[in-house]
Amino acid sequence: MRSVSQTRAVAALAAELLVYVPAEEERMVELLGGVRGALEAAAEAAALPPWPPAVLAASPTAARVAFHRFRSALRLLHCVSAFEGLLARGLLVGLALGRLVAGSMMPYLRGAAAGAGLGGGEGMGFAVATAEAVAAALHPDWFVGGAAPAEAVVFLEHVASLARGLEQQARQPDAGGARAGLARRLAAVLSRLGDGERGARLAAAYGIRGA
Repeated sequence: MRSVSQTRAVAALAAELLVYVPAEEERMVELLGGVRGALEAAAEAAALPPWPPAVLAASPTAARVAFHRFRSALRLLHCVSAFEGLLARGLLVGLALGRLVAGSMMPYLRGAAAGAGLGGGEGMGFAVATAEAVAAALHPDWFVGGAAPAEAVVFLEHVASLARGLEQQARQPDAGGARAGLARRLAAVLSRLGDGERGARLAAAYGIRGA
């Protein structure tokens, strides 16, 4: 499950097979069971080292290792999302949002936010970029039609905290419109995650229309 493109190809093939072969047919049961097992094993192996921000700041090697593991976990999130509609949503949400995001990736995301100081500059840019990347890897159907999955709460709270930090900086000088650009991107993340109201509030704080 290391290649997103190959995983999506497998998912597309499985979806096509299901048009002709009943899901309860033994061969399909075995195929989907194998996919489920591979995803669960990959999620188990994808844990990020829970190093605090001070360790990452002091050790470039640790920072590179953590970033590499974060990117690997992101690829796996895309892979899990590729099987929406083929495997049970509860299983996929549990793997993606429960085991990967909440269970493994949040220390890294919180470290990015700590480095941002909930202000501006490169630190906030990295914090927004990491949250943006995670949101993009999650299937949008998981956040449509009501409350977000319970497993998403910690990630949603993280994104909301970034939004609050940017809102608090809205009246300060914004050379080159850098913070406004981050606000636009984060508002789009909030909207994707089903919190369009908070996203609109953030956009309005920076005078952004159509976010």
